[in-house]
Amino acid sequence: MVRELSDAMSRVFSNDGSRAAKSCRVTTYKYLFESEIHSKGQTFLTHGDIQVDGHRFIIAQFTNEVGRGSGAEPYAQAVMNYTHSTWLKAEQFPSFNFPCLIITVFGEDAPS
Repeated sequence: MVRELSDAMSRVFSNDGSRAAKSCRVTTYKYLFESEIHSKGQTFLTHGDIQVDGHRFIIAQFTNEVGRGSGAEPYAQAVMNYTHSTWLKAEQFPSFNFPCLIITVFGEDAPS
């Protein structure tokens, strides 16, 4: 997936919306699936992730425009989702690193 995304994003696009649309096609519809994170009595929804046994190693967040509307910025939202998805394991293994690739996509064609 990373190779396909890198190839798709290295092309020349006429505008940011086209770039966002291409990255969405490469990632969302082929590899990433929405999922719920249950943490501390709350439920959070990822826009897309890849996980193994509940550990999300890729989390994606899509938004039409940064800095407008309600909710957190896409990067902050993805980091929050990651934090809530790992907090139990992090308490059990405080010195272990839980790597995760965070993908943020924004533009007029990004699914929201």
